[in-house]
Amino acid sequence: MNDAHDSKKDLDDTDFDKTDLSDLGLDALRADWQSQPTNTHVDFEAAIRQQKKRKLWFYIDSVQALMLVVAGVFFLMQPASISTLIAAPVMFLGAIVIAYGVYNIHTRMMNYADWSPEGVLNFRCLSYRASIKHLRLNQVGCVIALGFTLTLLAIKTTTTLSIETQLIEGFLIASPCVILLFAYFQYKIKRYQVMLRQAESLKREFDQA
Repeated sequence: MNDAHDSKKDLDDTDFDKTDLSDLGLDALRADWQSQPTNTHVDFEAAIRQQKKRKLWFYIDSVQALMLVVAGVFFLMQPASISTLIAAPVMFLGAIVIAYGVYNIHTRMMNYADWSPEGVLNFRCLSYRASIKHLRLNQVGCVIALGFTLTLLAIKTTTTLSIETQLIEGFLIASPCVILLFAYFQYKIKRYQVMLRQAESLKREFDQA
């Protein structure tokens, strides 16, 4: 009798091994996912790496903002000219834009601490949104640089005011690179938007389960 029972058990185990996981049904998988405790700590290395990367960007952008403030002060201390009067506000504006990104985008991701399964999925969505915002701020920086260049060029060509030719030439040489950077940022934004839609769709799917 026991031999027959063991044989039946072995047969059942063999049948389960041959079962395709897709045949288990999405509802069962959802229920299993939702049944996990919300305070369970899960080792999601990819999410942790993203958070560390966000911290790195926090420090990089903080240094950039500080450098722009120093540059703005430097221009203010120079003898008054069209170049310095335009450059100083541009430097301060750039610092404000970067500071906004540092404290409104990066800090929220750096302080995130919910590593439950639901929390990690939410972190993914927040991370993609933060990346999109950060890239758009970089695009704003590109627009500011191009606007500064065009303003100096317009003043140089339409007025008799004196502007350093080397300054304009330097910005004109850098302009193609700035335009390419803007296009690259736009490409990255579209990629993150696709990933964000996928993550949000998955989140809604599990929320409704």
